[in-house]
Amino acid sequence: MNLTAEEILAQHSQIDVLTLDVFDTVVTRSVAQPTHVFAHIEEHLVSMHGRVWKGFALRRVRAEHRARALKAISHPTHDVTLREILQNLASDAAHVLSREEVAMLDELEHSTEIQLARPVVLGCTLAELARTRGLDVYFVSDNYMSSAHIVNMLQAVGLQWVQPGQVFVSSEHGAMKSGVLSRSLRVEGPTLWETVARTIQTKQDSGAVAPISANVNGRCLHVGDNVLADGFIPQQYGFLTHLDLSMLSSHRLMENTTPAVLPLSRIEAWQRDSAANGIVDVAASIGSGLVAMVIAAQILDIQRVMQHRKITGVHFVARDGYLAHQVWSSLQSSGSQLPPASYMAFSRSVAWRARLTEVNESTIARFIGDDEELTVERLERRVGCALVSDHARNVKLSAEKARNVLVKNADAIVAASAELRLRMVQHLRSCGVLEPGHHLVVDLGWTGSSLADLADIVREETNGASVVEGRLTGLYWDASANRTRIALNGFAMDEFHSVDDNLRLLGMLKMLEVLM
Repeated sequence: MNLTAEEILAQHSQIDVLTLDVFDTVVTRSVAQPTHVFAHIEEHLVSMHGRVWKGFALRRVRAEHRARALKAISHPTHDVTLREILQNLASDAAHVLSREEVAMLDELEHSTEIQLARPVVLGCTLAELARTRGLDVYFVSDNYMSSAHIVNMLQAVGLQWVQPGQVFVSSEHGAMKSGVLSRSLRVEGPTLWETVARTIQTKQDSGAVAPISANVNGRCLHVGDNVLADGFIPQQYGFLTHLDLSMLSSHRLMENTTPAVLPLSRIEAWQRDSAANGIVDVAASIGSGLVAMVIAAQILDIQRVMQHRKITGVHFVARDGYLAHQVWSSLQSSGSQLPPASYMAFSRSVAWRARLTEVNESTIARFIGDDEELTVERLERRVGCALVSDHARNVKLSAEKARNVLVKNADAIVAASAELRLRMVQHLRSCGVLEPGHHLVVDLGWTGSSLADLADIVREETNGASVVEGRLTGLYWDASANRTRIALNGFAMDEFHSVDDNLRLLGMLKMLEVLM
């Protein structure tokens, strides 16, 4: 179990200085990994300056790799700077940059980092608590940004009292926290910790005549998240250390960065922060992550469709649709350029029941599954009307007996379906589905036949003026005996559609079954 800020300081009551790593200890970002910041920048560049900036995120990552490789040759112990990275990026043959563009990128990267900055609760609490108890507080970071920028990020997450003199950053001091270790695990060459230790000793031993030691002799606690740079190496300079690994993520592939990953990146970041700040409920974590991924996929799919054709209306259905509609409305209120959308509050069974004009042994198969056992009371709720039967109302009936009850009540069921259709059409009209034009109906798992029933009702009520297109994140295909789910987007079809369409879809199912 992770220690609280109070418990960490209580275990080190003898200290009078606290140093903290910055990223993933005090500051994190609203995306899952640092290079996703560049994906956010690419998204902005493409929207503001055109498609020439597509691929920027990956080019930015690779430019940093090249700049670090060059630095390792010329100054092995030094860290690279943002200026050196941007100079390398400017000479990229894929997109040579002007001086003005380099200046724009410099400003944009600084502002985006601050925009995406989020506090790590434990680290920020530690810093505030140490300060209120009279401890000196410093921040130590291996980073290509300047100390002034690190100060701005720390202030952005609520530490308004931080000043430049409290920040040590590798890009300004000619050495890094991580340093170089020999085979015997001895630190070779200068490290940033030597500078930090001498600075702390100079302040605390201002009257000393002897040379200032690069060893704090257990008077300072450092908190970070890297076993080497925040643990073993500072210990060689007399620092006590505490490692907090709760914000570390295994999902850190630097080149996995493009605007396409941002929705999932934000979901992962939210899950990461939630897990770091409390006890993890695995079921809730998996469930919320899955639902968020489904909703993100639905909204992104709608946006792609809207880029290629004019859409009159967007309509969400079912339980996942209820949540997706809330997210859509939230995005609208936050300034996203999205058209109004409706939520259609009915289940997929309503669509085919509303089209029912005849009850016989063929049509009632859709009411009752072969393996179901239902009471008369349950049957009445399913068909929406009172049923006349010789059976006791609370006794379960086999599928065969239940179907016989429905056939004997055919007229009442057809009348109930006609009444249901009137109510459904009224609801569709209130949602705007009957307005002339092309409409998107969005859901996770409606069957093809249910969506086709809805499309037929809309077509019949509008004489073809309104067209319904189903955008289904996952689809049950009725023609498959085991109701296999297949990911499919497109116009609604059902098992009674053309033979060619059925063969194509069944062929896709067979292929997926073989792969699985």
